[in-house]
Amino acid sequence: MTTKFLRILIYCVCLALSMHNRIGYTQQKPNVLFIAIDDLNDYVSLLQDYPGIHTPTLDQFAQQAVTFTNAHTAAPLCNPSRAALLTGLGPNHTDIYVNGDKVVNSPVALGSTFLPELFKQQGYQTISSGKIFHADLSSTRMGQIWDEEPGTKSYGPQPTSPNIPDSLQRPNWFDYQEWTGPDSDFPDVTNADTIISRLQQTHTQPFFMALGFYRPHNPWTAPKRYFDLYPAADSIEMPPRLPNDLEDVPSRGIQFAGGGADFDQIQASGHYEEVVRAYLASISFMDDQLGRVLDALNNSPYAGNTIVVLFSDHGFHWGEKSHFAKSTLWERATRTLLMIKAPQVSQSGAKYSGPVSLLDIYPTLVDLCSLQAPPQALYGHSLRYVLKDSTVEAQRYALTTIRADMHAVRSDRWRYIDYGDGTGELYDLRCDPHEWNNLWGQPFYADVQQKLSTWLPQGANMPDYAQAQKLPTDSITCTEYFHLFHKSSGQKLHNDPNNGHTPDLEAPSLMGPEVHWKLISIPEDSGYFRLEHQGSNQWFHCQENGVTGFRLGPKSWTGERTKWSLIAVDSLHFRLAHKASGRWLYAEPDGSALQLASTTHTGDQTQWRFAPASSGGSSTSLVNPQDYTIHIWPNPVTDGLLMVSGIHPGDDLMVCDILGHKVYQGQPHQPELALDTSSWGKGIFLVRISSGDQTRTIKVMIQ
Repeated sequence: MTTKFLRILIYCVCLALSMHNRIGYTQQKPNVLFIAIDDLNDYVSLLQDYPGIHTPTLDQFAQQAVTFTNAHTAAPLCNPSRAALLTGLGPNHTDIYVNGDKVVNSPVALGSTFLPELFKQQGYQTISSGKIFHADLSSTRMGQIWDEEPGTKSYGPQPTSPNIPDSLQRPNWFDYQEWTGPDSDFPDVTNADTIISRLQQTHTQPFFMALGFYRPHNPWTAPKRYFDLYPAADSIEMPPRLPNDLEDVPSRGIQFAGGGADFDQIQASGHYEEVVRAYLASISFMDDQLGRVLDALNNSPYAGNTIVVLFSDHGFHWGEKSHFAKSTLWERATRTLLMIKAPQVSQSGAKYSGPVSLLDIYPTLVDLCSLQAPPQALYGHSLRYVLKDSTVEAQRYALTTIRADMHAVRSDRWRYIDYGDGTGELYDLRCDPHEWNNLWGQPFYADVQQKLSTWLPQGANMPDYAQAQKLPTDSITCTEYFHLFHKSSGQKLHNDPNNGHTPDLEAPSLMGPEVHWKLISIPEDSGYFRLEHQGSNQWFHCQENGVTGFRLGPKSWTGERTKWSLIAVDSLHFRLAHKASGRWLYAEPDGSALQLASTTHTGDQTQWRFAPASSGGSSTSLVNPQDYTIHIWPNPVTDGLLMVSGIHPGDDLMVCDILGHKVYQGQPHQPELALDTSSWGKGIFLVRISSGDQTRTIKVMIQ
């Protein structure tokens, strides 16, 4: 055997061994692309689908990954959220609750093995660019975590001059600007360039590659072309808000709502719409940089063997619950984006709606990459089973902690908030997605509240959320029928859909300031009561068998406490708006129950009027002035007279009974007419007004 042949043989053997080793790690040790996004709330189209949002990259990636639509942060602030995710331990264990609680000062956190550190210990090349930790550890420890840490750590560029006056209450960098300089002024661009260059390199060992985007964290500067996607601030739909939303929130919740920027000041300054526009532009800018990175991965030899984990560290309020920041226990601050693509494991384009936590990322990656577990006991659970089958029904909860004794538990339906001082909040998010109606302390939900309270952590000990059981009320549906409960007295408004009774009215009771009422689930009783006007102490009432009150049938449940507004307009008009759904309240004199009409929504407050339903009393029905502009009411002085106003000269007025027999017809020459109903009898009558080619019909009841 010649020397030259021997060299060739040895080279071939070594090459074969090298190829075998690379094939072996490709099959057994997948790569990880770990992407963190700062301050991205659930406005993206994959979750809330905020009107007009432009996130084409996230939309496209959703077709390849599993999207967790009910994911929640362990803590609603940057530092504690990232510390929890990277250690796999909750804030109640590490004592890291706010940005000032440094990881370097937490013996528990420093004594744990950080997620990328575990990968490095087990043979991975670890690379980081951008914001992964909120604040760096010592250089020695960072060297134990990362093989490479190139890139730029900065929230810039800052606005060249302030748009929001410094006199307003606002955090640092709370400002915006359309950026006309080069894209390279943004760390998100240069950090994305760094990761793209690493994906184009040849790697001889599996890699854990982390990229941390700073946008849409403030300052909300972005290249001008992304602002141009949202051309007019006054045409952008603003987040839904409820006036006086905090009136049923305990004092500790109100304190959190007052943190960050002062919402009322920002709104009064005229910058509210522009800041929301800048936030949306920042999201679209980030989405574009994300697209560049994912394109580089898809065009690399690592595409088929790289797990992609994409998440936001927490959410952000934009005026919801009068809050303009993060750091609350409400849905807008805790809900976050989480997407995972695991080749050969995850379903493409699947969505999972069960509650999960960002604490589940650590054990999921340990499982998917077949790593040895870290020394600390991880709080979360692997999501491999959900990645394989997103239809699995898992009864579990997600916990968010804001202080040592303040937590929120999120199930698939309920949000339970405990402020640690005997107060809290409970929301049925299936029926009340905006968290406008606090059910805490209501007897009907006592069982739900008690069971959810058992899932709070006890010190550093966490309940096993995977063992959560279905709550007794989870099968209740949100129907259109309801009971009204008086907010201060707890008395109940009834109406019976079977006997034709509609609300009676005492005219003076329409006068007075705004009145709130609430909805409560209905036990099947039929007690009577009178509904008192808060401002005037007068009543709306119905007379049946000598008893004053209202009745409603048993299939009338919609949820426990819903605010209504009753606002006087004049002696015949008022506003009655269902503020949780924005839909309208109506009743029909033919016996229909009070019902929320899904086809008649025009906004949070819509004007209604009482149209009379009898001549001798003041029985009425609610009608929509968008459809009926004619006012009809009983004469308050003389029984047997039905007053009709709003008639135009020359209009044809005809009244028929339900069988079509005409009881009146004429062309009044005055805008107001008194009709003698003494010979009409009792029942339902149709009042038809014809004006040119337009005809309107109103039903009234004579009893």
